[in-house]
Amino acid sequence: MADIGKAIVTYLKAQSGVSDLVGQRVYRGAARQGATLPHIVVTIDDESKHHGIAAATGVSDAAIEIDCFGTSTDETGGANIVGAAVDTALDRLNDTTSSSVLIHHVFSTFRLEDYERPIAGESAGRFVDRREYQANFDD
Repeated sequence: MADIGKAIVTYLKAQSGVSDLVGQRVYRGAARQGATLPHIVVTIDDESKHHGIAAATGVSDAAIEIDCFGTSTDETGGANIVGAAVDTALDRLNDTTSSSVLIHHVFSTFRLEDYERPIAGESAGRFVDRREYQANFDD
């Protein structure tokens, strides 16, 4: 099966609207504790293949969670600003190939703003703009 997580991470790192805010700090699955803010974490929550009568069609869907972390919400590099840049980038992701995966379309399904309190060893908490998407791609 195609690696949609790698394809999304690679695509976001290549988008100037995103990289201008987070550099190359787009991680898959998790970021290390204390990672420089702002940053993005991409997680694949679910994948499923489309099936025809006789066999798989070669097309799959994935539920993707993208968490945008920052030290604020709306200031430069804030979680919401990074989340909006991700939305803009993914809005243009139609019939585009990234990391050898042809992504047909990505659409937003959910958004949540939150604040995470400091954990052991950290002096400050972080704001998170959590967004969920559905992607359709060739596998």
